[in-house]
Amino acid sequence: MPSAAQASTSASASASASKRARYDPEQSAQEKRHVRKVYRDLISATEVKRTKIAEASAKDLSSLVLQGNEAYANVRAPTEGVLDSRFLLNASEMGAQMAKNIKMASGAFDTEEYLARVVKFIAGSARARRAASAESDARSDDHEEEEDVHAWHWDRLGQLAARYSRRAPTLDFLLGPLETSQKERKGMKRARIDKSGPMVAPQELKESDIQQSETETTRMVREVADVLEQVGGAPGCHLFRFVLDPKSFSNSVENLFYVSFLIRDGKASLEDDEETGEPILMAVDEPTEEDYAQGLTRRQLVLELTMPVWEELIQLYDIKESIIPTRKETTTALRPGGWYA
Repeated sequence: MPSAAQASTSASASASASKRARYDPEQSAQEKRHVRKVYRDLISATEVKRTKIAEASAKDLSSLVLQGNEAYANVRAPTEGVLDSRFLLNASEMGAQMAKNIKMASGAFDTEEYLARVVKFIAGSARARRAASAESDARSDDHEEEEDVHAWHWDRLGQLAARYSRRAPTLDFLLGPLETSQKERKGMKRARIDKSGPMVAPQELKESDIQQSETETTRMVREVADVLEQVGGAPGCHLFRFVLDPKSFSNSVENLFYVSFLIRDGKASLEDDEETGEPILMAVDEPTEEDYAQGLTRRQLVLELTMPVWEELIQLYDIKESIIPTRKETTTALRPGGWYA
C-alpha cells in the first residue's frame, strides 16, 4: 500500500488541483482532447491492472492516482469530470481488490522468537540469551538440569495479560444444560375410507333440474335502457336527474352502475351541455366497426358518489321523484332439489 509520504503528496496534489479546477467554456479544443486522452489512458491502465491484480503493486496504484491528480488540474468541463469520476471508480475498485488479496506469510510469526521474548520479560535477558543459544542442545539432552521456572516473575506476565482481559471466568457446559428432555413426535392419524357401507352414486343432473334465470344485473340494465329510450331521446336527459333516487341512496348507486354498463356497450352517450356544461345522458345506437374505424373512441370516467354528495345533488337540482322506478328487495324462491343458475 502507499506510504504516508506518498499519501500526503497525493492529498496535497488533489487539494491543489481542486482549487485550480474551474469551469471554463472557452477552453481550447486541443487541451480538451489532451485531457480526455490522458484519462482514457489511465482508465485503460487501471482496467489492465485489475485483470492482472496479482502482479499489481501499491506503487502502481499510487502512480496512477498521482497522474490522475495532475490531469484533474486541467479539467474545465463536465465531460472531462465524468472521465475523472470513472477513473477514480476504477482505481478504488483496484485498491479494494488489492486489499482483499493481501495474505500473511506462513512464517511471519516465529514461535521460538516469541517464547524467547516471553522468557526475557519474566526471567531476565541473561536467561533469554541462554535459552535461545542452547535450545537445540536442551532438546537432544534429556538429562540436562532443568531451570527453576518457579523462580520466574510470572506475576508480571499476569499483570500484562490482565490489561486486555479483566473479565472474570465463568462456568459453562460443553453439552448445554444438564437437564434435557427429548421432544416426542406426535403421530398423525389418517382417516381411512370405510368401504363396507353401500355404494352411493352421485346425483345426475338433467336440464329440467336446473332453474334457468337471467341475472338481476342483466335484467335491470335492460329496464334502465328502456326508460332511457323513453326520456333520453334527441335532447337527452340530465344525468343526475335520471339516476338519482331521492328516496334511496342504494338505488341511486345501482342506477349509476347500470348506466355505466349502457355507456360501456355503446347504447348510451354522456356529453356536456354546450351552454351550462352539465352532463347530459342520451340513448344512442350501438356503434359499428366502421364507426370505430373512422376515429370513434371510448373514454372512461370515474365518478364518486357518497351520501353527502347524494343529498347535496338532490337539493341542488330539486329532485322530488326518481325517473327510474324505485326498486324493492326481492328474493328468489327455489323449489326443493332444484338448482339455480
